[in-house]
Amino acid sequence: MLQELDPFLTFIGGAFGASLVGLGGAWLASRREHKRWIREQRLSAYLGLLSAVDKYTTAAMMDTASETQGRYFDHQAFAQELPSVAAVVTLLGPKQVKTASQQLREVMKRVLEDSQVSDEDKKDIEIARASFVQAAQKAVSLSE
Repeated sequence: MLQELDPFLTFIGGAFGASLVGLGGAWLASRREHKRWIREQRLSAYLGLLSAVDKYTTAAMMDTASETQGRYFDHQAFAQELPSVAAVVTLLGPKQVKTASQQLREVMKRVLEDSQVSDEDKKDIEIARASFVQAAQKAVSLSE
């Protein structure tokens, strides 16, 4: 009787082993794909925040001359855009990126409240932006 079951048990054992290998491979592929998706979403969020900051910083600097005051920099649009792009960063980013994002947002809020961009504001923006970029690069594994 054992001799009759031996081929059957070998077949069942082989099928079970192949199933486990297949499931394990699928699980690993799923994890890799999820990590890739998270990385792409983070990169998109980080670029969105940087794009908004750069766009409005440039416009605000162009508006520092009294004759162009308010022509380029739309305070209301920036006040509406900044929280939405920053929220995505907060949801997706690791702690270091969230902290750097918060610092950048605080600097930008201060600039938003001022009617002109001072040299100190420019320096603060540059420092906060560089800190955010460094944290973002590390989070998406783009640091050198």
